[in-house]
Amino acid sequence: MKSPPDHALTNGFLMACATVLFLSSASKIVALVQRLPLLFLVDPVFPFMSAKMLLLSIAIVELAVVNVILWHGDNALKLALILSLSCCFLIYRTATYVDTGHFLVIRCPCFGYVGDWLHISPIVMGTFSSMMTLFLLVSSAALLRLTRLQKFSAIT
Repeated sequence: MKSPPDHALTNGFLMACATVLFLSSASKIVALVQRLPLLFLVDPVFPFMSAKMLLLSIAIVELAVVNVILWHGDNALKLALILSLSCCFLIYRTATYVDTGHFLVIRCPCFGYVGDWLHISPIVMGTFSSMMTLFLLVSSAALLRLTRLQKFSAIT
């Protein structure tokens, strides 16, 4: 039996999210072992944490979400986790903007230091990570709503 198109769309989105989150966490972990001086600075939003501790914490959370995406059966749970994570990313960006006056355009540690390795400007990397956050947020919210509507219509 063939999956309905919206189910295939959800599964494709979830696999794309798992890939992006895995690559993001891997780039953070690689950055952590390089012992860059920027890693020892205090985070502007969480002054009780160094950038190193924050990157490690986020990498662990991202890997946990990837684990759920790959091994858990409930798509609604997966979408809710992606929605929650992207909301946290957006709240962090907003708090950074309030604290520093910019949306992490100068140096965004969201993807570790991939931009430096690939010689991509910080503005491009910051814009890319902002767009990815919004994409994850809007897409997961829309697909979660669609999933809920399908479950509701199946009941009635």
